Amino acid sequence: MSRFGFTASFVLAASLVAASAALAQTDPPAAPDSTSSSAPAEVPAAVPDSSVALPPTPPPAPPATPQSPASLLGANSPRPARPHQMTPRAEGAIRQELDQHALVISAADADLAAAKKRRAEAKATVEIKKREIDVLEARIKAAKTAKDEPTRQSFEGEKKRQEAMREFFQKTEDVEEAAMDEAKARGDWARAAVRAAQLEMALVGRAGVALNDSDGGLFKQEQQWFEARKVAGAAQEKLANKVQSWMDRKQKLYRAWADFLAGK
Repeated sequence: MSRFGFTASFVLAASLVAASAALAQTDPPAAPDSTSSSAPAEVPAAVPDSSVALPPTPPPAPPATPQSPASLLGANSPRPARPHQMTPRAEGAIRQELDQHALVISAADADLAAAKKRRAEAKATVEIKKREIDVLEARIKAAKTAKDEPTRQSFEGEKKRQEAMREFFQKTEDVEEAAMDEAKARGDWARAAVRAAQLEMALVGRAGVALNDSDGGLFKQEQQWFEARKVAGAAQEKLANKVQSWMDRKQKLYRAWADFLAGK
């Protein structure tokens, strides 16, 4: 072996020894922890990528159709129908009634005029009696001043007779005023009844048209007839009240006549 080869081998051996010594001086690696090695490593949550398209959300299911009240009650549930059509009377009966009402109107107008005349006469008579009583009171006062007792007593008796007459004529005026009211109410009732009969006449022959009454014409005619009958009924009720008032005043007139005959 040459000198150069010996030297190289020596240097290589020295290097290996130095490396082994260095490794011996360093700490051995730590043993892995059993607890940490047994648990799986936590995986971070994936962050959704906005660039990735998500599947579309399905539309909500349509709500269930609610049950209607009509279907709940059923097809046999009672329902309103057109009111029963009032059948008018025969045309002959209506015409006969119209003729009777015409006579009532004529008589009522005549009675009203006559009652007006009688009331005016009774009112004039009352005024005459008032003046006569004033004259008698003046004579009575003069007799008192003259201390004429027989004359005073005579005129006092006559004054009572005249006052009874005045009361009678006053009651007569009241009766004739009530007679006027009765005659007017009677005419008003007859005219209202004529109006109702005329509307009833217009309905004659229209029975059964209700099913084809598409424009409501018959319904309106019936309504007008009902209203006219209501007016006639109210007029008849008013007439009845006027008759009662008239008869009440008649009774008072008869009592006044009885008082006059009795000399009260």
